[in-house]
Amino acid sequence: MNAVIYMSDVRGSENAISNTQQSSARYFQRPDASHLTYDSTRTSLSGLGGKLEFGKIGGNWNFLFMNTFKSPGLEINDMGYMREADNILNVLWSGYHFTEPFSIFRNLNLNNDIYLSWDFGGNVDGLGYEYNINGNFKNFWYGGFGGGFNFNQVSSTMLRGGPAMLLPNSSRFNYWIGSDDRKNFTVFFSNAFNWGSEDYFTRSYFNLEFTYRPLDNLSLSIEPSYSGVFSELQYIGELDYGEDSRYIFGTINQKVLSASIRINLNITPDLTVQYWGQPFIASGNFSDFKMITDTKAPAYIDRFHVYSEDQLTFIDDTYAIDENMDGSTDYDFGNPDFTFDEWLSNLVIRWEFLPGSTAYLVWSQSRDYGQDYVVPALWDSMNSLFTEKKATNTLLLKVSYRFGLR
Repeated sequence: MNAVIYMSDVRGSENAISNTQQSSARYFQRPDASHLTYDSTRTSLSGLGGKLEFGKIGGNWNFLFMNTFKSPGLEINDMGYMREADNILNVLWSGYHFTEPFSIFRNLNLNNDIYLSWDFGGNVDGLGYEYNINGNFKNFWYGGFGGGFNFNQVSSTMLRGGPAMLLPNSSRFNYWIGSDDRKNFTVFFSNAFNWGSEDYFTRSYFNLEFTYRPLDNLSLSIEPSYSGVFSELQYIGELDYGEDSRYIFGTINQKVLSASIRINLNITPDLTVQYWGQPFIASGNFSDFKMITDTKAPAYIDRFHVYSEDQLTFIDDTYAIDENMDGSTDYDFGNPDFTFDEWLSNLVIRWEFLPGSTAYLVWSQSRDYGQDYVVPALWDSMNSLFTEKKATNTLLLKVSYRFGLR
């Protein structure tokens, strides 16, 4: 059994605490959150969090119950990352482990869990089931697969301060396989799929990793990956329409391609060289612009209105909306399409010149280049990254010396 409890109390100016209340971790200003109160005059905010675990760990069959909670006012980002407050999560996990070899397996693990989450207002915002099977084979390869189902999904952050949004159910599946990592050359592959009911969301992810060790002291690896996302509900912005607000969304087709390159060289036990580099290319194409009408309508299609051709005009890279179709623009927003390229790299030379005393020489280089449209050709996009903008270079020297005690 394990129990943890922690508290926070942040203090500051009215403006600072106002920003804390309206941050993406809590959105106190949400109009449908009756259990939350936004107060622009506050100068402090307190919260409570904790975790309770108990179960059986050891042997073939195991189980674990876990409860975690974060009250709405909890703020611990000064100590670490907290994605979301105002949440109570319960998880019940069980697993069976085959520890003795049988058939083609050296060992095999079967896992599954159910979870239920709600906010401090008593509103259920998530229910789901997950499963996972993984193992090691007698030829020293390894692999597995898993997935899950999500029900009754309610997002309190999707409208970024607006009312909570009811989402269709969703599912996911992934699998992976890796070769014998004792060999000089190894391969790892993984693939994941996510999809939502009503065909509102799909995501696919592919990852491949090659590692080669030509020498005992040299390791080379490259890890390309690709992901594609289609979503009918991608947030664009909140716009004023008279005394009301309009939450603008669009359908996005997003593609992301990246590759991690690593080189590790041990020249001597005390002198090592490490290099890491990553090209990154992302693009997003928007269509079917819409406004949210009823975030919790029973029918999915009744939760938004797609702008018709009579309501939507595209001029000078700006979308103008004539919602009431009276011939004049009611509100507008810029073209959200994008292409973003990035190159990041680090070279680290480490020398332990005395036992416990180390010197580091680090060279970092970063490049980025973006456009507010989708670049059709991959080569053109990469070429612009290295020709249109100068790189940012950082050189760092760090020395630590250990003073011995006699």
